[in-house]
Amino acid sequence: MRQSSVRVLLALALTTIVMAVNGVPALSETYRTQLDAPYLASPSAFAFELVGKEADKSDAVWIDEWFFHQTPPANARMLAKLPIYLSYRAACRLRVAPLTAFYASYRCWTAIFLCAFLLLGARCCATAARDIAPATHASWRSTEMLAMCALAALPPVLFGCKFPIHGSPNDLLGYALLAASMQALFTRNLARYLLFALCAIVCRETNLITLIPLLILGPGGARARGSAALAIVALSLVFRAVVGGAYDPFVGARYNWEFPWESASFLYLTFGPLWLTAMFYGLCLMRGPQQAATRRFLWCAALSVPLVLVVVLGVARAREIRIPFVLYIYVIPLAVLGIQRFFDNFTRARRALLLSAVLLGMALTFRLYVTLMPLDFAAHARRAHAFASLYGGFGGGWQFEFLAYFLLALPALAIGLSLMRMEASTGAYP
Repeated sequence: MRQSSVRVLLALALTTIVMAVNGVPALSETYRTQLDAPYLASPSAFAFELVGKEADKSDAVWIDEWFFHQTPPANARMLAKLPIYLSYRAACRLRVAPLTAFYASYRCWTAIFLCAFLLLGARCCATAARDIAPATHASWRSTEMLAMCALAALPPVLFGCKFPIHGSPNDLLGYALLAASMQALFTRNLARYLLFALCAIVCRETNLITLIPLLILGPGGARARGSAALAIVALSLVFRAVVGGAYDPFVGARYNWEFPWESASFLYLTFGPLWLTAMFYGLCLMRGPQQAATRRFLWCAALSVPLVLVVVLGVARAREIRIPFVLYIYVIPLAVLGIQRFFDNFTRARRALLLSAVLLGMALTFRLYVTLMPLDFAAHARRAHAFASLYGGFGGGWQFEFLAYFLLALPALAIGLSLMRMEASTGAYP
């Protein structure tokens, strides 16, 4: 079977798994009736997620308002709505009920954009990995497959329709455009980059993060890159002015500091243990001799990661981990390379280290699970106030999801420390 066919089949399989985790199809009767189910699981949860209490209006009215009269900043995120609207109107012309037509169209395009993101995101991450470490023993195809599985397994994607992530087709399309933009930069194609970056203006404002890699590792001279960046910023500002509307960006950010444990926990869940593997592998690269492409990529990551985290904590809600997930273009390539590097020479000592980390991680995870268990109503209230959405409430909480990814933190830490030790003792750089 050709490699391209294997890629597509894997993307389709992962898309099916992710959609199933998000309640498609809704096999559970509970999912079909509760409002705080993954919102793709039932029309009632779907309507409540999109327009809240206004869903008590007639279906045709609130659907029309969702398409054309959303409040800022959602009113500027139009691109993914276009195919959803066209297929919705086509179904209505066939006399399908408005909510049924809209619900089916929305779920269909969610799956399409998800599959496109997995394909484009995996290719982008594999290309980045090849540029960072061209001498790696792992094949480009295996790196791409591993990156695709990692993207699908991370909470912003795997649980994208569970409160409070609020993932949508627009987010998935934005991730796909982000990958396409970065791929264009890696392949030195400025015109293609501009095409995808301009499309992203009417999709997700977070895609402006590609301006940093454009200026640092983009093709052409400094004047061409600077002119392209200025043009994108100018067109983005003009588009925002035309669309209009104002909102207070600090409303959600205030809760980041009111519930710091919730914010820290959800930020960890953005990439889970891959945060650690990527960080340690990046440190190994920084301490060793670097090729020009590696140095430029690390500079992009060093500037982009703190910038995104500051923006998220300052003007957004940290628990909506779909927002900082745009950093996957840096975290996934570094994490995948670190994992591959660790297993390239899987010695007996490394096997013992990893097994010990897994066992210790299981013990610590169980201890944390016991700690989070409420002993009485007062203890439950204290934990609920400290951890907020992580602990319970609307959406059912994230305790078990957090514990699952926390379980992998120590093995990831062991891999990272092993890489650092190998570099320090042998002088062998990744």
